[in-house]
Amino acid sequence: MVGVMCRVAFFILFFVFLFFHVHAYQDPVAVRGILDLSSVQWSGGSTVSLNGEWEFYREKLLSPEDFDGNHLRPGYMKVPALWNDNALPAQGYHTYRLRVRLEHHAGPMALLIPNVYTSYKLFVEGKVRAENGKVNKDPETAEPQWRGRVVFLENPHDTTELILQVSNFSHYRGGVHKPFLIGPVEDILREKEILSIADMLLVGGLLVMAASFIIFYLYRPGMKQYLYFGLFCLLWAIRSVFSHIYIMNYLYPDLNWHISLRIEYLTLYLSFLMAILFIHKVFDYTHRLSSAVLIIINFLFVASALVLPTAFFTALLNGFFAFAGAALLNIFYVIVVAIGNKRREAWFSAMGIVIGLIIFVIEFFGYNLIISVNLVYLNLAYLIVFFVNALVLIYGFVKAWQQVDQLESEKSVLYKMMRR
Repeated sequence: MVGVMCRVAFFILFFVFLFFHVHAYQDPVAVRGILDLSSVQWSGGSTVSLNGEWEFYREKLLSPEDFDGNHLRPGYMKVPALWNDNALPAQGYHTYRLRVRLEHHAGPMALLIPNVYTSYKLFVEGKVRAENGKVNKDPETAEPQWRGRVVFLENPHDTTELILQVSNFSHYRGGVHKPFLIGPVEDILREKEILSIADMLLVGGLLVMAASFIIFYLYRPGMKQYLYFGLFCLLWAIRSVFSHIYIMNYLYPDLNWHISLRIEYLTLYLSFLMAILFIHKVFDYTHRLSSAVLIIINFLFVASALVLPTAFFTALLNGFFAFAGAALLNIFYVIVVAIGNKRREAWFSAMGIVIGLIIFVIEFFGYNLIISVNLVYLNLAYLIVFFVNALVLIYGFVKAWQQVDQLESEKSVLYKMMRR
């Protein structure tokens, strides 16, 4: 058992290390609205983030013609960054501008455009090339939307101008919070495919586990831990297509943004509730008061996502992170007690919680733009957490089966003795 635990621990630590893998090559950074990529060697697999100082025009929605012959005085805003973190209201409208210097023979290029908070219009070389929702100065007519885009630059100029109009009246956070990427067409498309495949592998794996454990519960209704874990997997699978790269928004462009956002938050809160119920049930946690407090607080977050306007309930997410940290400490305590009671399967949950805590910290830092999160490794780590907790149930099932088999053997021995 110890040898197995050591191997699993090594496996977990290996993938945790990948989160902090730093490339030796550092992308160039924009300075005062200019990003010089003329010296970049565009080889296979090379993409560059358009990070750094973009020109910033506060409370203006400017188009390319506004820059023709006009001597506008820009401010500067780092990308990615939130308006909230730069002494600006989260709700409003502003214009960004970046000029990108490319090698003359760069060849066909492409841009990978993420979602922003919460709508944008992108001009590339004077033409509208991408839109998400409707950018407007009026909150009544502005429309939020989240969907990734790819913009193709067949014959990019030596200096390519990007003008980005952004407005937000629907979310607690405003601004450009994810990096834009530029690179050869095949590399940008590969990057997009990798992110999509990583999300779909996570969703597929979770749906298989969800179906297996929910079906098992239907045959054994008394085993509620199987139901809790199955619902945990199902809810997280649903959340995965409504978050990060927003696959559901890409598949259904007309999906109402407010409904989509509520689903993202509700599945986060409810899946966490299922995780608490699962651990408490499988390890026979008996402190009803603390369980009730955790459940009630969780339901308050659920209620907030159901009834409050989006700009209000999104402001509570950092509060949920604080609650989730306390709940994870409670779960860790439950597992440590189970280990002390020589529950061997608790070691699997302990390892899952260790990596879960690390993911929790990474997600928190990533959400607050302190670090950049690799979504491929993040999804892989989530799968590991679910898998090692599934091993707890499998271990319990195997142990119960062995006990039944032992009882059958003893029954057979007694039957033979009685016949003599």
